[in-house]
Amino acid sequence: MIPEMCIGCLRCMKLGCPCIIKVDKKVRINATQCVGCNLCASVCPNGAIGKEGNANE
Repeated sequence: MIPEMCIGCLRCMKLGCPCIIKVDKKVRINATQCVGCNLCASVCPNGAIGKEGNANE
């Protein structure tokens, strides 16, 4: 996750994944809950979410 690239569109949150939370008009990913499906990354229009070994990278 690259917080600076998050535009706050909340498309990833609309997926309903419990590991995605809203913080200060942007999202964060709880790595301990993330199963690494990469679905959130596929809907992110800005590429702020990437699968790089750790959900928060």
